[in-house]
Amino acid sequence: MSGDSPYLDHGHSVAAWTGVAICMIASLIIAAGVWFGNDMLAIVGGIVFIAGGLVGWAMGKANKGKKKGQASHA
Repeated sequence: MSGDSPYLDHGHSVAAWTGVAICMIASLIIAAGVWFGNDMLAIVGGIVFIAGGLVGWAMGKANKGKKKGQASHA
């Protein structure tokens, strides 16, 4: 891959890390719901997962994401 790829710095922002962290926690909640046979816990995990995506998107819109033309690391 060349050094000028638009995906080189993909995901290196506070918004991306926060959204992914929330989705990872939601995955654990869903797994616990499936493991213990608790449908409500699995549904809550699904809702938290969707909320993680929305939080990441909202933080990106609130200028916590990567700015255009900004390199996040050297």
